[in-house]
Amino acid sequence: MLSKNCMFVLLLSFTSQIFAVEPITTEGNQVLIGGQNGSLAGNSFYWTNFNGSVYYNRNVVSWLKEDWNTTIVRAAMGVQEFNGFLSNPNLNRNAVIDLVEAAIAEDIYVIIDWHSHSAENNTAEAVQFFSEMAQLYGSNENVLFEIYNEPIGDFNGSEATWNTIRNYAMPVIAAIREHSDNLIIVGTPFFSQRVDTASRNPITGVENLAYTFHFYAGTHGEELREYARTALRNGIPLFATEWGTVNADGNGGANEGSTREWMDFLLENNISHLNWSVNDLNEGASILRTTGAQGQNTQGNWPLSLLRESGVLTRDIIRNWPAVGTGSGSPIEPDPIDPPPTDPDTPVPERVSLPNLIQAENYNRQSGVLTEGTNDIGGGLNIGFIENNDYVEYDVTVAESGVYNFDFRFASNTQGGDATIFVDGQNRGEASVGSTGGWQSWVTVGTQVTLDEGDHTIRVIFTNQNSNQGLLNVNWINVTNGTASVDPEPTPPDSDLPMIPSLIQAEDYVRQSGTQTENTSDIDGGQNIAFITHNDYLEFDVNVVEAGSYNLDLRLASNTGGGNVLFQVDGQALTQVSIGSTGGWQSWVTASAQLQLAAGEQTIRLLFSEPNASSDLMNINWMNVTRNAPSVNLLSIPSLIQAEDFSRQSGVQTEATADINGGLNIGFIENNDYVEYDVNVAAAGNYTVDFRLASNNNGGDIFVQVNGQTSAQASVDFTGGWQEWVTVSTQIQLEVGDQTLRLLFSDPNSSAGLMNVNWINFTRN
Repeated sequence: MLSKNCMFVLLLSFTSQIFAVEPITTEGNQVLIGGQNGSLAGNSFYWTNFNGSVYYNRNVVSWLKEDWNTTIVRAAMGVQEFNGFLSNPNLNRNAVIDLVEAAIAEDIYVIIDWHSHSAENNTAEAVQFFSEMAQLYGSNENVLFEIYNEPIGDFNGSEATWNTIRNYAMPVIAAIREHSDNLIIVGTPFFSQRVDTASRNPITGVENLAYTFHFYAGTHGEELREYARTALRNGIPLFATEWGTVNADGNGGANEGSTREWMDFLLENNISHLNWSVNDLNEGASILRTTGAQGQNTQGNWPLSLLRESGVLTRDIIRNWPAVGTGSGSPIEPDPIDPPPTDPDTPVPERVSLPNLIQAENYNRQSGVLTEGTNDIGGGLNIGFIENNDYVEYDVTVAESGVYNFDFRFASNTQGGDATIFVDGQNRGEASVGSTGGWQSWVTVGTQVTLDEGDHTIRVIFTNQNSNQGLLNVNWINVTNGTASVDPEPTPPDSDLPMIPSLIQAEDYVRQSGTQTENTSDIDGGQNIAFITHNDYLEFDVNVVEAGSYNLDLRLASNTGGGNVLFQVDGQALTQVSIGSTGGWQSWVTASAQLQLAAGEQTIRLLFSEPNASSDLMNINWMNVTRNAPSVNLLSIPSLIQAEDFSRQSGVQTEATADINGGLNIGFIENNDYVEYDVNVAAAGNYTVDFRLASNNNGGDIFVQVNGQTSAQASVDFTGGWQEWVTVSTQIQLEVGDQTLRLLFSDPNSSAGLMNVNWINFTRN
């Protein structure tokens, strides 16, 4: 019997040229099916490499088509992970071919998905794979190509992530286009959520291209829909290749209310979608219940009793999804990006008389900026997606010569930038802004400009030579008569700064963004800070009495999923505290962290963060910073050190171990987590370091740092399970005396747990 690889040329020859499905194309911000507005509804299958491929067969596809009304399926081919395409190409390629052939036979659409979180690390392999798939299926209208499932990157640095995605995508797109004109779908930053970022700098010169959009109804809501609206207004078509009824981690029950809101949005905007996932894995996102070992009931014909809550809801949605051609929604119309044409019969924005308030979007000419809805007072639009050297121009008429105040309404979620004011080509002034805590966290920044009476052109050029991200948003520019300097932001009348160490009430901030105060029922009463959402912050000007090691205690409460508190000093992040739900807005807990502080006057910012939250994060009552006593619990070297006997840590947790001798190990270790040990080295010399490690993923690296300097490194791969232990060794040179050892865990390409550690054994050579 011929293998599937050997059948490659034969399949090219015998693939039918008579298509039962209509071609999929794009026009503006719409994906068209057979030239008509509408959308498809279907199912994403589970990872090929994690037992999902047992469902990749025609019986399942046929059942989904007949019983669920499924019109599209998705082959999620694992790449870098255990047993993925890179390590087992035949298994994964053959699973994809099985599903594609089944979909073609059943006359429905199918997406070939490079199911990766770091595709840019394997561009050559992606080019080769998609070239092969395009040769095999590129003339078949059933087949669509999704070249990057979920890029990750940083939520607040999505512009840089998008640049990486674009650089990866271009050669892959070119490889497909050599053989096929079918729809290509490109992943977008931060788990394919930041479609707004992609829309500000879309891929050009390529036809029939759409952009991936993912959401999970238990976690995501209106904020994520607004990103999608921005993308549609900016003119790019979206394809929801993966969505869930549950939380973003795949767990929890089906959130029907939020799911229905999402379906209304997709239907209204003609966005095709596929639910995650066809599997019986023991998680809420699976459509099938677990009935024993994973991988049961793999031939379809599923009774309702076999479906999970998510499966029942998803089946109802797909079964009742309107067929293409039976009517569509009223999708968002793209905004015009270019300035109005210069045809003399076409009106252009009128000159603005100064003094006056200029709405930023009422420019006469621009380069690089886009408009979006604003949350600032008064609503309307702001301009955004501004990069280095972008500009806006306004034609104005100045009533009389004099000095004018220019007050800019700015917001920035990055490091901001400068707005330089040119009048008829002459530099007349500048206003600058740093991070304000969010793209819709607004501040007013002023400067002064001398203007002559008469007609002029004002150009505002935005710059930050050190940034490759979006700089800032602008809502309006208020130009008023003025001869005196613009007053700076007022400072508290009391110039005596709070001393550190001390307890500081949260409501005694100097500056804040987005928060409010309310009465607290915590011990000692008073007030707490509340109504805190993502990227809100509090700032405190303090005087640190003595440099050294400090303990930070934050008094927090949450009735939702909580979030993170980033502790920054003079703009530098020093540590982070995280909480989940505490059981109520007045159910208080104390969360702690360790940090090093320099002596002197400083500004502390508590930045609250949870990018996936659509509601308030937490309340805070107070912050207590206390001096740590010098450590007296030094561990001796040479000796065996139990991993859980750390002096300080970030991100790790302890758990019972099944290793020899029992006890605890540390686990839940992710990229850049660490543990520190205060040790006393008995004698200088060369030492062997043995690490007891286990991993159920791809493992990672351990960097051994002595007093801040990296002195050794060890690595571990997949060991077979979180309690399947191996010993990994390396060499290190140690000096005599008291030292601080840090084990820094690293794998920048991983979004999952790296490894567990049971002990570290130091022996003198």
